[in-house]
Amino acid sequence: MSMKHLPSPLLKCKCLTMKTSLKRWDLAGIANLLQSSPYVETLVIDIISSPLMDLEYLIRSYDEVKHWKLKEVYFKSLLQLLKNVKICGFGEIFYTNELFILVVQFLLKNAKVLEKMVVTKPLVMQNQTRKMLCKFLQAAQKLLSFPRSSPRAVVMFPY
Repeated sequence: MSMKHLPSPLLKCKCLTMKTSLKRWDLAGIANLLQSSPYVETLVIDIISSPLMDLEYLIRSYDEVKHWKLKEVYFKSLLQLLKNVKICGFGEIFYTNELFILVVQFLLKNAKVLEKMVVTKPLVMQNQTRKMLCKFLQAAQKLLSFPRSSPRAVVMFPY
């Protein structure tokens, strides 16, 4: 709906769970859900592996980052109640994924009353290698360096 510039009905939910592969074509849907959910207090982003093949050939002309940044103006007043964010993922690479970083940075910058953001380690890290642990720690440092609009916001990486 967002890509076709159609309005979505407002949702009155206080808790919103999104299952996403966090691919470039998912940003429009995430943007639309956030824009349609002004009352959400808890946001859960569950990053899952996509059963579909890459759909790049269907959306070559779609610029997800530009679309997201155009929507930022509308989001700013919609994240007034967001207090909790939980992000869990399926694989080690999502921490270095540009879209993941973009979404986290946006949430920290615009959620005015955010209290807690929890970023869980992926399941593949249960049998952690040194390389995966280093990537996780580098991503954690990057996320912790982002500015936050809420002075009470805490970003946690439970281990």
